[in-house]
Amino acid sequence: MVYSTAHWQPLLNGYSDHIPQNFRDAAAVLDGFPSDDGFAVLRRARVRYVTVNWGMFGPRRDEIRRRLKPYEEYLRPLAEDSTMTLFEVLRFP
Repeated sequence: MVYSTAHWQPLLNGYSDHIPQNFRDAAAVLDGFPSDDGFAVLRRARVRYVTVNWGMFGPRRDEIRRRLKPYEEYLRPLAEDSTMTLFEVLRFP
């Protein structure tokens, strides 16, 4: 919750201990992100930015990076370090 105060933008996955029902409903699809279905969820929610916390993927980090390749034209990296990447969603597949 503290990090959300840096930008005060709405978050798809909620705040602190409040997890919106629409995110709960979409969580299984978003767990497979990046995917066409995942982008469809983001489009319906009018998501403009996506963060990928690389530390959460552990040994799957390289797999997720490979899976992002086909979607590069839809995502623009805005900031990146060894732990996280912030992408702007340019458009949807």
